[in-house]
Amino acid sequence: MFFKDSVYHKLIAWFVYLTVFLVPVAYFPWTSDYLEINKQTVLMFGVIPAVLLWFVYLIGQDRIRFKFGTPVFLVIFYLIAVCFSALFSLSFYDSWIGQSGQEYMSFITLLALILFLLLLIQDFFSDDKQKALWFAAFYASAVVGVLALFEIFGYPLLAVNLIGAPSSLALYLSAMAISGCAYFITIGEKNDHFHSYQWNWSFKLSVFLTIISAIIVSFVIDYWVIWVLQILGVFLLLWLGLKFDFFAGNSNFILPMVFLSVSVIFLFISPFQFNVYAGEVAPSYAAGWRIAKDSLIDNSLLFGSGPGTFAFDYAKYKSPSVNDSNLWDVIFDRANSHITTMLATYGIVPTIFYLLFAVSILFLTLKYLSRIKHQQVIIYTLPAWLMLFAGQFIYSANFTLNFLFWFFSAVLLSQLSQSFKEYNLRADKKMNMGIVFGLVISSVAVLTLFFVSISRYSAEIAFARALSSQENGANLDNVIADLEKAARLNKLSDVYARNLANAYLLKSADLLNAEASPEYISGFVAAGIGEINRAVNLSPERLANRALAGDIYRELSPLIDGAEDFAIEHYKKAVELAPSNPKYYVLLARAYLNKANVLSVIVDSGGDNDGLIIAQVEDLISEAHSLLDQALELKEDYSPAH
Repeated sequence: MFFKDSVYHKLIAWFVYLTVFLVPVAYFPWTSDYLEINKQTVLMFGVIPAVLLWFVYLIGQDRIRFKFGTPVFLVIFYLIAVCFSALFSLSFYDSWIGQSGQEYMSFITLLALILFLLLLIQDFFSDDKQKALWFAAFYASAVVGVLALFEIFGYPLLAVNLIGAPSSLALYLSAMAISGCAYFITIGEKNDHFHSYQWNWSFKLSVFLTIISAIIVSFVIDYWVIWVLQILGVFLLLWLGLKFDFFAGNSNFILPMVFLSVSVIFLFISPFQFNVYAGEVAPSYAAGWRIAKDSLIDNSLLFGSGPGTFAFDYAKYKSPSVNDSNLWDVIFDRANSHITTMLATYGIVPTIFYLLFAVSILFLTLKYLSRIKHQQVIIYTLPAWLMLFAGQFIYSANFTLNFLFWFFSAVLLSQLSQSFKEYNLRADKKMNMGIVFGLVISSVAVLTLFFVSISRYSAEIAFARALSSQENGANLDNVIADLEKAARLNKLSDVYARNLANAYLLKSADLLNAEASPEYISGFVAAGIGEINRAVNLSPERLANRALAGDIYRELSPLIDGAEDFAIEHYKKAVELAPSNPKYYVLLARAYLNKANVLSVIVDSGGDNDGLIIAQVEDLISEAHSLLDQALELKEDYSPAH
């Protein structure tokens, strides 16, 4: 052992506390997405060291103890099922790592969340650790809430709120506020969980700020989903308060009743209109379920299209009726219900295991309610947990909401059982060797994941710098240098490869206008072709890759023999990936006309096969007209098709 046992426990605890605090507040402006990738990185950098320290600690013990139970087994089966879903995914990188806002759905995020849950179950059930966890959680929610209030009152300190979509912000604050109400309900009880804690005043302040900000944010957003979930949370809170006899005085009712009154009133009445936040748009519930059904039928009924690939499903299976709206060319990356998103992307098997895991927590908590030692922890946790779980059926999710759900799940499970299964490693040498070997292998895997996260995050910083430079009109060479660095550090991201390909082609166009040497220009052209082909190979089902590949080959057709055929091939795939979007029918039609023009030049030069070529030209023109007609059928007012 490198340290005393107490040192290991303290280090593990501090990594966990920092994770609980930092994930909700993580916001760094040096990445292309200020929130999701940063929250994922914070989770990795918090959980991985804690798990490694825990493994090292276990290896040095004569006896090791584990908590098991139905939820633990179910969550492990859930992880394995999602692993299978990722193996058969439409997009390798999106499913295993996550990018472009899909980090919350990726396998490594789920792995980190489950490790986080298991760590809390095994080692964070004592009074002191439970208190510290709640302090970290409420300090974070207070920061989120205060910054949201600054934005509401016209003094925004950040470009976006710390949670994401406005309704996600309201749901996060509401869940934490319900927990805060539970705290005020239990003040004065003889077993008050936080009464004697040294920093109790700061905890009260953070809870108060969370509750106030939750009420104001919910009032400003005025979304029925938030009101319904708040009503659900308050009713469960009141029931638990009555069951545990926490309502010794009438004043204990005040905060829950305020929440209940406001929620019921504004569920039916919306007298005020605020313009603080832009309105959220998402597919309808019916559209989401239909897309999920079509995805399961076409891809895999058991394992879906793969984690993080709902955008692929939406582009392919959306209704043509969407073309009548202004959102006809928008691709949504999640459904209006998180469970629907899971069903489409994870598939039936992982979704069932997930639901069984959640239901088992609820069932066991209610079953053993009277036997649980720290009943105050349950009243803090269960109403908010149920709000988040129910919210997954009627609202989408993001990284912070997922993290909060797993945090509450871990807190509940840590209280359900205090009994351990103990293994004497000294008495059984084979078991000792097996467990130590397993822990060493797991440690190597987790450590590898840690270094991969560092490399990936460095690539993201370089990519964001390139995008910023391009927006600010910087020299294209500087943009290319940063994109090359991003693509070099993260060779698995098709997004970086696609953007680098586009930059290379822009550079070749600039050189062509500047009349540079043909050899120099051809170098950038070849590099651009290489990168777009790499992007397509990395994610062949991504619509953006196929569309840009078609654009590049179409533009290069005067310079490269056969380029027009590659353009047609990629546009055909784009039409297959987005059969309801008229834009790609028009692009394919133009590619056919472009090839017809190339063949017409051959006819003009004279040859023995002019008759065959003329017939081919006529077929190409006819096919182009047919595609334009199909585009107009999809969207009558699409002007490029006229």
